[in-house]
Amino acid sequence: MSNKITIVSTFCFLLVLTIATLTAAQTEAEPKKCNEDCPTTRDLVCGYDSNCYARFDNKCLYDRLKCTTKHNLETVDMSLCDLAERKTHPAYRLC
Repeated sequence: MSNKITIVSTFCFLLVLTIATLTAAQTEAEPKKCNEDCPTTRDLVCGYDSNCYARFDNKCLYDRLKCTTKHNLETVDMSLCDLAERKTHPAYRLC
Protein backbone atom coordinates (compact mmCIF):
# COMPACT_ATOMS: atom_id res chain seq x y z
CA MET A 1 0.00 0.00 0.00
CA SER A 2 2.81 2.36 0.89
CA ASN A 3 4.52 1.60 -2.39
CA LYS A 4 1.33 2.47 -4.30
CA ILE A 5 1.06 5.84 -2.53
CA THR A 6 4.67 6.61 -3.40
CA ILE A 7 4.08 5.81 -7.07
CA VAL A 8 0.91 7.91 -7.23
CA SER A 9 2.52 10.87 -5.45
CA THR A 10 5.57 10.69 -7.75
CA PHE A 11 3.29 10.61 -10.78
CA CYS A 12 1.34 13.63 -9.53
CA PHE A 13 4.55 15.53 -8.84
CA LEU A 14 5.85 14.84 -12.35
CA LEU A 15 2.51 15.86 -13.83
CA VAL A 16 2.54 19.19 -11.99
CA LEU A 17 6.17 19.78 -12.98
CA THR A 18 5.37 19.10 -16.64
CA ILE A 19 2.39 21.46 -16.62
CA ALA A 20 4.46 24.21 -14.99
CA THR A 21 7.24 23.78 -17.56
CA LEU A 22 4.83 23.87 -20.49
CA THR A 23 3.11 26.98 -19.12
CA ALA A 24 6.43 28.78 -18.68
CA ALA A 25 7.52 27.84 -22.21
CA GLN A 26 4.23 29.07 -23.68
CA THR A 27 4.50 32.38 -21.83
CA GLU A 28 8.01 32.97 -23.16
CA ALA A 29 6.98 32.07 -26.71
CA GLU A 30 4.26 34.72 -26.89
CA PRO A 31 5.47 38.12 -28.08
CA LYS A 32 5.40 40.75 -25.38
CA LYS A 33 2.78 43.44 -25.89
CA CYS A 34 2.21 46.67 -24.08
CA ASN A 35 -0.98 47.12 -22.12
CA GLU A 36 -3.59 49.05 -24.07
CA ASP A 37 -5.36 50.12 -20.90
CA CYS A 38 -3.86 51.89 -17.96
CA PRO A 39 -1.85 49.29 -16.10
CA THR A 40 -2.84 48.80 -12.49
CA THR A 41 0.48 47.22 -11.68
CA ARG A 42 4.03 47.73 -12.82
CA ASP A 43 4.23 46.88 -16.51
CA LEU A 44 7.66 45.52 -17.29
CA VAL A 45 7.13 45.72 -21.04
CA CYS A 46 5.89 49.30 -21.34
CA GLY A 47 7.99 50.65 -18.59
CA TYR A 48 7.97 52.97 -15.66
CA ASP A 49 11.23 51.46 -14.71
CA SER A 50 12.89 54.82 -15.26
CA ASN A 51 12.89 58.01 -13.23
CA CYS A 52 11.01 59.61 -16.11
CA TYR A 53 7.78 57.88 -15.17
CA ALA A 54 7.34 59.93 -12.02
CA ARG A 55 7.36 63.17 -14.01
CA PHE A 56 4.11 62.46 -15.85
CA ASP A 57 0.87 63.73 -14.34
CA ASN A 58 -0.98 60.81 -15.88
CA LYS A 59 0.96 57.61 -15.26
CA CYS A 60 -0.99 55.84 -17.99
CA LEU A 61 0.29 58.29 -20.57
CA TYR A 62 3.89 57.25 -20.14
CA ASP A 63 2.90 53.66 -20.86
CA ARG A 64 0.92 54.72 -23.92
CA LEU A 65 3.80 56.80 -25.22
CA LYS A 66 6.20 53.96 -24.72
CA CYS A 67 3.81 51.56 -26.46
CA THR A 68 2.53 53.65 -29.33
CA THR A 69 5.26 56.04 -30.43
CA LYS A 70 7.62 54.86 -33.08
CA HIS A 71 10.55 56.32 -31.18
CA ASN A 72 12.98 54.08 -29.43
CA LEU A 73 12.19 55.44 -26.01
CA GLU A 74 15.16 53.67 -24.50
CA THR A 75 17.40 56.18 -26.28
CA VAL A 76 15.20 59.29 -26.24
CA ASP A 77 13.72 58.67 -22.82
CA MET A 78 15.22 61.64 -21.04
CA SER A 79 14.55 64.15 -23.81
CA LEU A 80 10.97 62.91 -23.95
CA CYS A 81 10.82 63.36 -20.20
CA ASP A 82 11.98 66.92 -20.41
CA LEU A 83 9.44 67.69 -23.14
CA ALA A 84 6.66 66.02 -21.21
CA GLU A 85 7.62 67.88 -18.09
CA ARG A 86 7.21 71.12 -20.01
CA LYS A 87 4.07 69.63 -21.64
CA THR A 88 5.27 70.59 -25.10
CA HIS A 89 5.39 67.10 -26.63
CA PRO A 90 2.30 66.66 -28.87
CA ALA A 91 1.81 63.09 -27.65
CA TYR A 92 1.50 64.40 -24.12
CA ARG A 93 -2.05 65.49 -24.88
CA LEU A 94 -3.22 61.93 -25.64
CA CYS A 95 -4.77 61.48 -22.21
